[in-house]
Amino acid sequence: MHALLMTCLFLFALYPRGAVCEQALEPETMLIESVQSPKTGDRANAYSGLRRHRIARVKALLEVVRSASDEDSTAENQWRRWQSPKYMAIVLLGELRAEEAVGLLARNITWRVQPRYGGTKTRSIPGQFPAADSLARIGGPAVEEVLRILHTSGNPLERHICVWTLIQIEGGARAEGREVARFRVQKAIETCRLSDMKANLEEALKYFEKEDLGLAPPEESDKTEGK
Repeated sequence: MHALLMTCLFLFALYPRGAVCEQALEPETMLIESVQSPKTGDRANAYSGLRRHRIARVKALLEVVRSASDEDSTAENQWRRWQSPKYMAIVLLGELRAEEAVGLLARNITWRVQPRYGGTKTRSIPGQFPAADSLARIGGPAVEEVLRILHTSGNPLERHICVWTLIQIEGGARAEGREVARFRVQKAIETCRLSDMKANLEEALKYFEKEDLGLAPPEESDKTEGK
């Protein structure tokens, strides 16, 4: 319910004249009630209507991320990013398990925030890199995009985040999650024919030995050599 409320606020803020979708959407509460209707036609219409709601919601959130001004690129501005429209949209796309967002989230995987709340999460990858957390929530559909980054990136920060994300997708804290993710990278190395990409993957493989992989790298690593 909280995620739904936040999404609706985004939609109204961005599209005050109802331009979220090309046709008016039936109220979602009515559609949910219709799912329980004894009439097959009502249930089918409710299913279609709820799918349209989700499509409109994801489309609007993608636009929030695309249109966000990313002037907050320095450490001093990371406090401003937390709870910004871009931050909220990225988090909601993960909660919605929006496969359509995988490419956009991957392009923002190193976008860093500094949460205002206390606790260990402020120092963790999901706490500081919301796009990585959302990709992990989306799961399997994000695997190929994460591996693509590992093929092409020479940036240690990206490697660290991508290896963490891959482990989360494959099982998270469970030991088999790390092993399955490691196996994926090893298979990618075996099948890679380009020496530069193979070298990138071999460097990424070393991150599986890190004990503190879930901790966000220090901010100095943001300035490491890029792709």
